[in-house]
Formats: sequence, structure tokens, C-alpha cells
Amino acid sequence: MSKDTMKRLLFLCTMLSLLAGCSNDFEDTTQTPVGGTTESGLPTVISASVTEPEEEEVEEEVEEKVEEGSRTHVVRDQFVFWDNGDAIAYFAGVTKAKYTYNGASSVLDASFDLTEESRISRIMNTNAVYPYDAAISCTFNGSVDQLTVNYPAEQTYANNSFGKGANLMVYMGNNPEVKDANLNFRNACGYFTIKLYSSKLKPAAIKSIKLTALGGEKIAGPATIVAGSNGIPQITMSNEGTSEVTLNCGNSGKVISNDAEHPTEFWFALPPTTFEQGVRIEVVDVEGTTYVKKTSNKIVVERNRIKPMAAFKFAYPTDNQLWYTRHSDSRELLGFYDTMENLFDAEYAKHYYDEDNNLFVIEFKEPLKVIKEKAFLSYGLHKDESRDIATITLPEQLTTIEEEAFYDSGITEFVVPGSVTYIGEDCFVVCSKLRSVIFYPSPDNTPLEIAITPSLGNDQGPFAYNGAVSLSYIYVNRDIFLTKGGEPFTPDNDDEGIFSCSSAAPVGTLVIGEQLPEIYPYMFSGCSIDNFEIPAHITKIGDGAFFGCKKLTTITIPSTVQSIGVDAFFNTTSLRTVIIEDSNEPLQLGHSLSFTGEDRGTFYYSPLAEIYLGRDIDYRDEDGALFNPNWWDEGVFATEHYDNEDLKTNVTISNNVTTILESMFSGVRMETVTIPASVTEIEDDAFEYCYVLKKVRCESTTPPTLGTGVFNACNELDNIYVPASAVASYKNATNWSDYASSIVGY
Repeated sequence: MSKDTMKRLLFLCTMLSLLAGCSNDFEDTTQTPVGGTTESGLPTVISASVTEPEEEEVEEEVEEKVEEGSRTHVVRDQFVFWDNGDAIAYFAGVTKAKYTYNGASSVLDASFDLTEESRISRIMNTNAVYPYDAAISCTFNGSVDQLTVNYPAEQTYANNSFGKGANLMVYMGNNPEVKDANLNFRNACGYFTIKLYSSKLKPAAIKSIKLTALGGEKIAGPATIVAGSNGIPQITMSNEGTSEVTLNCGNSGKVISNDAEHPTEFWFALPPTTFEQGVRIEVVDVEGTTYVKKTSNKIVVERNRIKPMAAFKFAYPTDNQLWYTRHSDSRELLGFYDTMENLFDAEYAKHYYDEDNNLFVIEFKEPLKVIKEKAFLSYGLHKDESRDIATITLPEQLTTIEEEAFYDSGITEFVVPGSVTYIGEDCFVVCSKLRSVIFYPSPDNTPLEIAITPSLGNDQGPFAYNGAVSLSYIYVNRDIFLTKGGEPFTPDNDDEGIFSCSSAAPVGTLVIGEQLPEIYPYMFSGCSIDNFEIPAHITKIGDGAFFGCKKLTTITIPSTVQSIGVDAFFNTTSLRTVIIEDSNEPLQLGHSLSFTGEDRGTFYYSPLAEIYLGRDIDYRDEDGALFNPNWWDEGVFATEHYDNEDLKTNVTISNNVTTILESMFSGVRMETVTIPASVTEIEDDAFEYCYVLKKVRCESTTPPTLGTGVFNACNELDNIYVPASAVASYKNATNWSDYASSIVGY
């Protein structure tokens, strides 16, 4: 059948019951299938239907409420619409097909043309996903079909609703007969809405809003969906997902209302999620002004429901203001600010409580540039008041924060404007409630100097001593360097790094921005982070950078990284996945030193379940010289978990690798390994003590040079598989026949 004569597919989008108090899903109804099938077995026509509630007057509401954009608008919070250019992924048998709608926008009924098809793994039933780009795969898992989809981390603003492509919908088929499939799409998202209004004196145009799950819940990225009762989607987010979603409003921004009773709504389409520790909301306007709102309350976003957040005002202090909030409900002004000249460089004007914004304001007669020594120190008569300070919002033109300025105060979050160029020593000592630190970029890329903390007799990082608690949110988009006595200081211990701290806090979030050029020595040692993205502009990871990050589970090393120092991943005892991305350039990688000074493999303390090696490794010692292991536990991926019977490790070696280093995989619990054709040399003891290794597959027709002891103590290894034409070459090559009962051709 030609494309010119092909009948269009009929689709009717399901209504979405989005009201927070409504729990109905719509029942599927049976219709007589229309049309036939193509040569590939795809149907030419598929029918779908929904049941409309009797009380709704659909036509009247559509006339009143229809707006531009695909499913970016709703009718009385219940209907969504197809738009011109919409495409879905349709899975049937061994075929994945793309169907596209070409017609008028804002319709409930639409006809879709078959656009393209490709081969996929066989599945039992028919399934479909909107939007097309969100559909990754469909497989048969045990007794059920399983869709793999991608929830977007970047979404686009739409007026009073979710943006195009953000709202995932799925059809989970229950009829293996493709021609009888009745597509009744169901919503795979819940909705979190943020309501903003601005000052009447200065309207704000919002450029972006970033939503962060403070408990580390995954709200974007890969997910699997299976059909529950009546086809209702059951969604499981992957550990590879992210805890952030950004809503973009365009370069010109969205001008928000200045009426608190009629705020502007911003919608996030999210997987069903429970934010156990609340969320952080970062709002940025077109002028670059940033406002942060955080709630620690538990928030539940249900599938097919709207979860609104109470409206709040987008506001930021002027150059002449400093804001603070208190832990308690007290509206009394902090008593020791009667005399301001000892605390700030600007002349004091007034001090008052702002009812509209629920915060305290210290106002000056001129721009505030310096917070002086011990300004918020908790010692003395007013220590209880200082410990009651919850947050402090600094003006954009501030340049200097002197020593001990916040010593032992009660601050929970500290935001450093890009204008600040110096923070003195002991600024944050014993700030036991501090959980979140944010360093915004400098407008002219000026690095920020922070003095090392010496108060306890030993050099320590700025956040190293905060009681028994650790930072749970770090945002650093600034080049930062440490000094001691005015001279540059390079940390060489796990408590001297910029963000070094205890790891007692819940799993937290780390975000690295483009102004940080490299990850400095011991920078994040001890931080309570599970996984994060190392951006592509990072070229160097210093010694001990993630030393003792015991909750780190996944690390991906971009191809741009040229070197990683020693002890960078020492004692990362929860690290399960290491991905070293493909590159033709070798990675200079440092090994680890235990507390006793013994050499260990870079990932020796990590129970790795997934290893991807995408490039050659130059293994280096603490002096930068090439390092050759003297014992099995000094290899790159050698692990102390070699006797953990529950651990199985999947190892993938890419075609960029030419040499497998000495003891590189010693003790790794892999069952199979493929040696790509690019590998020309396998050094001594490379796979020694791989007790569960059963199968080795070599892809090169020319046997790689093999060192001694390569497969020592691989007691379950029976056969080595090589290209059929190369069996004789492998048998005649030095050492190959020593390690397997036979060399088998494939």
C-alpha cells in the first residue's frame, strides 16, 4: 500500500482526570477494528476511545480554554489535546513504528500516518508511548511487557499547563492481536505546580525554574513501566535518573503576575514521586537574579493528579538590603543589631520585619559590600538569637565576608553571590545545621578566595567541622581556591578540601557548573552524595577528590578528563558503577593508599557491579610516575570484595582499549569477558583470582601478547573462544594454551 493511499490511523486521546481530589481512571471500551494491516503486519487503522463524564460540557469549555501547544493546555483540568506534528511510538510484534499527526491543532480526535518502522525485540502485546522520543524500548520481562521510557529533565513553559513533550502517556496493550488493539492512552505523569507573583514596583520576567528533590528522588531520566490492573501504568524510576528538572521559559522570560491572589502558574510533569525531604526551587529571571525557595515537608505527587504549592513572591534584596529568617516563629528583631557599624561597612538605615515576604530586613543607606568579622558570631549575650537564624540572603554587590562571620550560627543554607571574592577563615565553623551551600558564578569569572580553617589546631576545609552532620546539597559554579596566611593552599588530607565534611547526612545532591575548571584535591571528600554528572569541561580530578564518599553509587568519567589523582575514590564503599567513557587518549589514573600507607587499586574498596572501560589507562603513583602493581590488590579494578558470592560484575571493554594492564581486573567477579580486537597486549596477572570467570571471548584474529599469570586461579575457566580462522595461531602463541582446557573457534 502506498503512502498516498494509506488510510490514516484513528486515535482518540484519553481524558486525564487531573483534579487533586479525583481518583477515577476511565474504563476501556471495545470497538470494532477498522481497516487492515501493512506488509510488515502493522495495522492501517487503530481505534481508541474514552468515556466522558456526564457533567462536562466539552464544546463550551474547549472554546473558552484552548491555547497553543500540544497537550500544554487542559479543559477544566480534565482534557488534553493532540497537536499538529505529534508523534507516538507504537510497538507491535517485532516492529517499532512511528505514527505522526498532520492536521489542525487542539483536537480530541486525530488521525495518525505511519511515518517509519524499525525492528525491535519481540514482545507479547501491543504498546504505545507519547511522545515518540520518550520511548526507548519495549521488552517481555517474565510474564509482562515492560516499556522503557525517558522522563525529560528539560521542560518548556506553557501557559497554565505542562509543556510540549513533557507529558508522557502510555498504552499498555492486553490483546496480542494487533489488528484488535484499542488504544486508550493513560497518563504516566503527575503534576507539581509552582505559583509565583512579583513586586508591584518591579515586575519579574522568569527565565527558568529548577526543581530539585532534596532526598535524591529520581524525577527525570530512564524509567520502566508495566501495566497494573486495568492497564494503569506502574512506574519505576532507574537509579541512573536525575534528581533535577528545569523548566525553561525562553530568553525573554515569562512576566509573572504582581497579584498575590492571582499568581502565575508553572507546571512540572513528573513521574509519581514522594519527596521525603521536600524540594528546592531555584527561580532565575532574565536579569540573572536568583531566588531560592526550599521546603523540608514531605510532598507526594501522584500519577494523574495535580499537586499545587502555595504561592510565593519572587523577590531579592536590593544592594542596600540584607534579609534573614529565623527557625522560631518569633518576629522580634535580633537585639544585637542596634549598633550596625561594627558589623557591616555600609551605614545603617533601618531594621524591620517584612510581613509580605515573611522575613527580616536590614536596610542600609548605601550598597552593602562587606560583612565584618564575627558579624553573626553566636558567642556572648546573643548566642541563642544567632543560633535561631535560619537563612541569610545577601545582596548581589557584596564582595567580602570576613573571618568568623557566621561562626556557630544556625544557618541551614548559605548562598554566595557571584560578586563575593573573599571569605575569611573559620566562617562556618560549628554551623551544625548547615545543609546546603550554593556558589553562583562570577559575572567576570573572578575566582573566589576562601581562607582555610585553623581554629581547632589543624588545617581544615571551610565546611569540615560542622558537628556530626554533612552537607546534603552543593551547587558550585565558581572557581574557588584556598589560602592560608594569604598564600595559596593545596589540601593533602581528607578534611582539608573545600567541601570536606562528615558523611552522616542523608544522600545528597552535587551540581557542578561551567565556571569550576577542575575538581580540586579533596574537594568533595566525605560528602554525602550518591551520583552526579561530571560536566564535559572538566579536564582534571585531583587527589582524594571523592575520598570517603561512602554513599557514592555511580561515577561516569567523561572523555574530556585527562587525569585523576591518587586516592580520588578511596573508601567509596557503595560505589557500584564505574563508566570511563570512550576516548582515543589515555587516562592518567592514580591508585589508592590505605591509612596504613599500603598501595591499593583505585577502586579497591568498591563493590563494583558494572565496569565500562572506554580508553587506555596510564596508571600512576603519588609522584606521577608510572605504577606497576606488585600484588593483585594493586590493580585498577582489583577489589576486596572478591569473596562476596552475591556480587556479580559486568565488564565491558571498548574498541579504544589497546592494553589491559597488569592486575587490572584481579579479583573482579565477572563470569564472562570479551577482549576486543583493538587489544594487542594483556599484561601479567590481568585477570588473576577471577574465581567465577567462565568464558573469555577474543575478537582479534591476531593473538594479543599475553603476560604471565594472566588467568591464574580462574578455576572455572574452561574455554577461550577465538575467531575460527585463528585457533591455530592462539594455540601456538606464548602462554595462551596454559589457561584453558581448550581454545575453541566461533
